[in-house]
Amino acid sequence: MTDQKLFDDMAADWDDNPRITEMAATFAAHIRQQVPLTDQTRALDFGCGTGQVSIRLCPALHSIAMVDTSEGMLKVLRKKIARTGVRNMHVFEGDLFQERLEEKNFDLAYALMTLHHIKEVPPILSRFYDLLSSGGYLCIGDLEPEDGSFHGEDMEVHCGFDPCELQKQVEDCGFSKVRTCRMLMVEKTTQDGKHKPFPLFFLIAQKP
Repeated sequence: MTDQKLFDDMAADWDDNPRITEMAATFAAHIRQQVPLTDQTRALDFGCGTGQVSIRLCPALHSIAMVDTSEGMLKVLRKKIARTGVRNMHVFEGDLFQERLEEKNFDLAYALMTLHHIKEVPPILSRFYDLLSSGGYLCIGDLEPEDGSFHGEDMEVHCGFDPCELQKQVEDCGFSKVRTCRMLMVEKTTQDGKHKPFPLFFLIAQKP
């Protein structure tokens, strides 16, 4: 089963998971604390899912391009947008290399728990760099190195990232002022029934 199909199947109950809600709330709080958001800020949410991060940030932003490959997740997101009346969240189904985003000059790009699903990370980091305007910010929240038990055998993913190694990759793409910190420790019951803690990091960088 592909990652996309798994996310499609999980979409209806996604917002009911308190662990996912905690991650989204913490990530959004870190962005608010470290990025100067204004009503002119144009943002990009990569791997937006049901929009839990952006729904928390949208009151402080001009607009948000919501990008995801999961039709199921975006179906839930569209219903949420219609129900809440949010006007500055715009949904794009697909990936960052689609032509519809070529003319965008974003001031902020962020991705929570998305990067470990991307097979080739450097091209995505370079794509973020290309899509950001000068002075724009990149924020990433993701798993620190783990033994593969966070997702188990159902998904082919990176088993987290060493924040220092990812920082070097981000710098190699041209970003400056890159820094990382421990963002959160989440608890999850793995496929073998064990209750384990998994650390998440927060990375922020700026395009010169």
